Amino acid sequence: IRINPEDEYKINKIRWKFPKDIKSGNILHITFCVCKGGDIHQFKEKLKDIPLVVEFRNYYWHSERSLTFLQENHMGYCIVDEPKLKGLMPYNPKATTDTGYFRFHGRNTNWFNASLAERYDYLYTPEELKSFLPGIMNISGITGKTIVMFNNCHAGKSVKNAIEMLNLIKE
Repeated sequence: IRINPEDEYKINKIRWKFPKDIKSGNILHITFCVCKGGDIHQFKEKLKDIPLVVEFRNYYWHSERSLTFLQENHMGYCIVDEPKLKGLMPYNPKATTDTGYFRFHGRNTNWFNASLAERYDYLYTPEELKSFLPGIMNISGITGKTIVMFNNCHAGKSVKNAIEMLNLIKE
């Protein structure tokens, strides 16, 4: 894995989140709705060379059909880790473009009933972080750029885990 400090202040992707309450049906129809009636190609044209990464939060999007749609439309797939609760996305290290994107939300099992601060109040253990290395290394080997983002942001836990992960990757 190559770490490039020159990318520090550049926009390197736009993440487009589909919240848990948006379920898949007609994936194209939902995509147009999210674009406020616009054409997905017009939307992507406005982005120019900034990669688009889509983050699904509902298990119903977990399908080959969704991955194929993203790949055919040159949109990245956001690989999420979140609590293993009914209705949420599973950890699924796949790439649909030349940008790999991991987003770690934590595993607070009180996800649905918690305040935002409590929801993201989770510190990954060293063992949990190590378990992600094969997926990260695989994705980084097949993409031109791989981004690893920690969103367990309560009380600085994302920074602690990001430093730990960076040290694991460097080993």
